[in-house]
Amino acid sequence: MIHLQSAAGDALLLECLRNRPLLALDFDGTLSPLVPQPAAATMDPRVPPLLGPLMAMMPVAIVSGRGIVDLAARVPLTGVTLVGNHGNEWLPGERPSVSIDRASAGLDPGQVCLAWAADLAAPLAQMGEGIAFESKVLSLSIHYRLMADREMARLKLLELVSQLRPPPEIIEGKFVLNLMAPGLVTKYEAVEELQGRFGAGSVIFIGDDVTDERVFERAPPDWLTVRVWDDEANQGGEASAARACVHGVDGVIEVLGRLGRLSRNL
Repeated sequence: MIHLQSAAGDALLLECLRNRPLLALDFDGTLSPLVPQPAAATMDPRVPPLLGPLMAMMPVAIVSGRGIVDLAARVPLTGVTLVGNHGNEWLPGERPSVSIDRASAGLDPGQVCLAWAADLAAPLAQMGEGIAFESKVLSLSIHYRLMADREMARLKLLELVSQLRPPPEIIEGKFVLNLMAPGLVTKYEAVEELQGRFGAGSVIFIGDDVTDERVFERAPPDWLTVRVWDDEANQGGEASAARACVHGVDGVIEVLGRLGRLSRNL
C-alpha cells in the first residue's frame, strides 16, 4: 500500500487526474473527525474551501452511511452530489431517491427496518445508555463506542441481531453494527453508477471504514482507492484492500490540497 504523502503518491494522483476522475469521499472519519456521539459530527472547516475549487475541475460526491437528510444537513456546500445510506439514498432531483433491487428481495426494506427496530427496542434499552441506535429508514445502525466493555457489547449485539427475520446483512464499522435490509446496493454500486453518470474516466475514492472496504475490494485497477487510517485501526492491526493510504482527516485535507494544485498544473 502506497502512502499518498510520498513521491509515489504524487505519481498515483497524477495518473488518475489525467483520466478525468470522479472524486468520491466518505464522510465520518474522512471529512469529519470521529466523535463519541454520531449526532455531534461536523465537517472539518478546512474541507469546504478545498472542495469548492475541486468541484470546478471534476465531479465530486460524498457517499456516506448516514441517511441522506442527516448527511445533507452536515455538508455546507452546493454542487456536490450526496449519496446516503451506504449507496441507497440520493438527493431528490439527482435521480430516484432510493436505488434498490426490490425484485430480487421481494420485500420492502423500509417495512423490514421498522419491524427490526421494534424487535430491538427493548433489548437495546436493557443494555444501557452506552448504546446509540439510529433508524435510517432503509437501514439501522447500532453504536457501542460508549460501552465500558466494547467487545462484550459487540458480541451481545451480534447475538441479538442474529435473531432478526429476515436476517440482515451486517456491516461492521468502528464500534457500530450497520444492519442492511435485503435488496440494498452497496457503496461500490453507487460509486460505479456515479462514474457512469458523469462520464468519468476513473475514480478517486477515499474512506476510512469497513463499509468502504466494499469499494476497495471490488474497484477496477484504474481506480485510486485510499484508506484513511487512524490510531484505533492501526492498533487493531486492520488490513485493507485499498491501493493507497493517508493518516486521519489531516491526511485527507492534505490530499485535497494537492489534488487542487496538481489539477491546476495539468
